[in-house]
Amino acid sequence: MWLPAYFRDWQVKLAIAAVVTVAIGIESAWRHYRQRRSESWPVAQALIKKAAVHDSKSESILTLWYSYPAPGEQYSISAEFQKAFYSHEEACLWGDALSGKTVPVRLDPRNPWKSFMLDIDLQPIVASTSSVKLTPNGLQAI
Repeated sequence: MWLPAYFRDWQVKLAIAAVVTVAIGIESAWRHYRQRRSESWPVAQALIKKAAVHDSKSESILTLWYSYPAPGEQYSISAEFQKAFYSHEEACLWGDALSGKTVPVRLDPRNPWKSFMLDIDLQPIVASTSSVKLTPNGLQAI
């Protein structure tokens, strides 16, 4: 086998798997924490300027670039939102449905330069397009 002996050792494989699992868990927990924290933030209206889908080995990432007016700021603030999908088609469906739309965005009351988009705020907008329906498993193409 072309791998060094230390990579064939089952303990090393188990340790690598554990580190990857912990990293994924931390990322998920951090996103959940940020989402819960932002649910009570004031809502502003953001304009989605651009949507793009990028594929990796195991998922498709939807990136939305948006801008919103913030209290006390002369110009709109630009930001981006990313959401992972298992299906490329669903990611594209979300991107097509949201591109060019005005959507709710949550603003940090202590720092309006920090914003957060919630899936629960975006789902009704995506569902209102004629090509999807809301099911118990999420949005699905018709």
